[in-house]
Amino acid sequence: MRHPHLTIAHQYWKNLINAGRIIDATAGNGHDSIFLLNLLDRGKLSIFDIQKKALENTKRRIEENLPDKLDLCDFYHKSHDCLDQLFEPESIDLIVYNLGYLPGANKNLTTQTSSTIASIKQALKLIKPTKGISITCYPGHIEGQKELYTIYQLLEELDPKKFQVCYHTWINREKAPTLFWIIKN
Repeated sequence: MRHPHLTIAHQYWKNLINAGRIIDATAGNGHDSIFLLNLLDRGKLSIFDIQKKALENTKRRIEENLPDKLDLCDFYHKSHDCLDQLFEPESIDLIVYNLGYLPGANKNLTTQTSSTIASIKQALKLIKPTKGISITCYPGHIEGQKELYTIYQLLEELDPKKFQVCYHTWINREKAPTLFWIIKN
């Protein structure tokens, strides 16, 4: 397994959705969006990124691979910390975060802890009961380490009567990607 964190995340996503409203909070190069669209029979995928290039890459990937599903997509050239301005509470089935930097682009331009935490706090309110939030962290760079630590602190404080939180990490691989999986009770 070259990317076990993604394999685990994909399994969670498969078990959770086939319809509804999904948010890809960090478009990247569109790999998550393609995977999510393959699961989506009907509904909407809202795709966010602050980098125009990420949205262009994602749209191009969808046009090349799943052109018949492009009409299921809404693209937002915005930060993921504005979700509560666009969606109603308990209206979302799945929110996916794949944090860090845009692969193949400037590695100094990364997701930021402050906007990520603000977005996750919003996501906890937006997600429907029995639905989920997936957060992949990359602690291989300074901001990624800060993000991981701060997210961990936030999630460990969640009321277990309201949320179930699972944390996947490799203990014998330094700075390996990690995965948080959150289900709203």
